[in-house]
Amino acid sequence: MILVVDMNWKRGSLAFNEFVPPIVSVVQPLEECVVKHFLDVKQAELESYSKIILSGTTLKDHATLKQIEKFDWIKNLWQTHFGNLCWDANNRFSFQCPLKGLPASRYG
Repeated sequence: MILVVDMNWKRGSLAFNEFVPPIVSVVQPLEECVVKHFLDVKQAELESYSKIILSGTTLKDHATLKQIEKFDWIKNLWQTHFGNLCWDANNRFSFQCPLKGLPASRYG
Protein backbone atom coordinates (compact mmCIF):
# COMPACT_ATOMS: atom_id res chain seq x y z
CA MET A 1 0.00 0.00 0.00
CA ILE A 2 1.23 3.49 -0.87
CA LEU A 3 0.91 6.45 1.50
CA VAL A 4 0.15 9.80 -0.15
CA VAL A 5 0.94 12.60 2.31
CA ASP A 6 -1.13 15.77 1.97
CA MET A 7 1.44 18.52 2.54
CA ASN A 8 -1.02 21.46 2.51
CA TRP A 9 -1.04 23.86 5.44
CA LYS A 10 -4.23 22.46 7.01
CA ARG A 11 -6.53 19.47 6.65
CA GLY A 12 -9.19 20.05 4.02
CA SER A 13 -7.56 23.18 2.56
CA LEU A 14 -8.74 24.45 -0.81
CA ALA A 15 -5.40 23.42 -2.33
CA PHE A 16 -6.07 19.74 -1.52
CA ASN A 17 -7.97 19.16 -4.78
CA GLU A 18 -5.18 20.68 -6.83
CA PHE A 19 -2.33 18.65 -5.36
CA VAL A 20 -3.55 15.34 -3.89
CA PRO A 21 -6.25 13.78 -6.15
CA PRO A 22 -4.06 13.96 -9.29
CA ILE A 23 -1.47 11.80 -7.52
CA VAL A 24 -4.10 9.37 -6.28
CA SER A 25 -5.63 9.07 -9.77
CA VAL A 26 -2.29 7.89 -11.16
CA VAL A 27 -1.20 5.70 -8.25
CA GLN A 28 -4.50 4.00 -7.31
CA PRO A 29 -4.70 1.85 -10.48
CA LEU A 30 -1.17 0.57 -9.82
CA GLU A 31 -1.42 -0.12 -6.10
CA GLU A 32 -3.86 0.57 -3.29
CA CYS A 33 -3.16 3.90 -1.60
CA VAL A 34 -4.24 5.91 1.41
CA VAL A 35 -4.09 9.68 1.91
CA LYS A 36 -3.12 11.28 5.22
CA HIS A 37 -2.43 14.87 6.16
CA PHE A 38 1.17 15.39 7.31
CA LEU A 39 -0.04 16.10 10.86
CA ASP A 40 -1.70 12.65 10.97
CA VAL A 41 1.33 10.57 9.91
CA LYS A 42 2.54 8.32 12.74
CA GLN A 43 6.01 6.80 12.86
CA ALA A 44 4.71 3.44 14.09
CA GLU A 45 2.56 2.80 11.02
CA LEU A 46 5.06 3.75 8.32
CA GLU A 47 6.56 0.30 7.85
CA SER A 48 3.17 -0.91 6.56
CA TYR A 49 3.53 1.23 3.41
CA SER A 50 5.50 0.09 0.38
CA LYS A 51 6.09 3.67 -0.82
CA ILE A 52 5.45 7.21 0.37
CA ILE A 53 4.59 10.16 -1.85
CA LEU A 54 4.59 13.74 -0.55
CA SER A 55 2.15 15.98 -2.39
CA GLY A 56 3.02 19.43 -3.61
CA THR A 57 1.73 22.64 -2.03
CA THR A 58 1.03 26.20 -3.08
CA LEU A 59 4.10 28.38 -3.49
CA LYS A 60 3.54 30.47 -0.36
CA ASP A 61 2.52 27.57 1.88
CA HIS A 62 5.32 27.43 4.46
CA ALA A 63 3.41 25.59 7.20
CA THR A 64 5.58 22.50 6.87
CA LEU A 65 8.75 24.52 7.35
CA LYS A 66 7.39 25.83 10.64
CA GLN A 67 6.70 22.27 11.82
CA ILE A 68 9.79 20.49 10.57
CA GLU A 69 9.86 18.20 13.61
CA LYS A 70 6.74 16.50 12.20
CA PHE A 71 9.01 15.01 9.52
CA ASP A 72 11.63 13.30 11.68
CA TRP A 73 10.32 9.98 10.34
CA ILE A 74 11.80 10.80 6.92
CA LYS A 75 15.33 10.33 8.24
CA ASN A 76 14.69 6.65 8.96
CA LEU A 77 12.84 5.79 5.75
CA TRP A 78 14.58 7.95 3.16
CA GLN A 79 16.67 5.29 1.42
CA THR A 80 13.97 2.64 1.14
CA HIS A 81 10.75 4.50 0.44
CA PHE A 82 11.34 7.73 -1.44
CA GLY A 83 11.72 8.76 -5.04
CA ASN A 84 10.69 11.58 -7.36
CA LEU A 85 7.30 11.70 -9.05
CA CYS A 86 7.18 14.39 -11.76
CA TRP A 87 4.74 15.54 -14.42
CA ASP A 88 5.98 17.05 -17.67
CA ALA A 89 4.40 19.58 -20.04
CA ASN A 90 2.69 16.78 -22.02
CA ASN A 91 0.91 15.51 -18.90
CA ARG A 92 3.11 12.40 -18.66
CA PHE A 93 4.71 11.44 -15.40
CA SER A 94 7.89 9.67 -14.43
CA PHE A 95 9.09 8.07 -11.23
CA GLN A 96 12.75 7.96 -10.28
CA CYS A 97 14.32 6.39 -7.25
CA PRO A 98 17.99 7.34 -7.49
CA LEU A 99 18.75 6.27 -3.94
CA LYS A 100 18.06 2.65 -4.84
CA GLY A 101 19.81 2.99 -8.18
CA LEU A 102 16.66 2.04 -10.09
CA PRO A 103 16.19 3.30 -13.62
CA ALA A 104 13.51 5.90 -14.30
CA SER A 105 10.04 4.61 -15.17
CA ARG A 106 7.90 6.60 -17.56
CA TYR A 107 4.13 6.43 -17.90
CA GLY A 108 1.58 8.25 -19.97
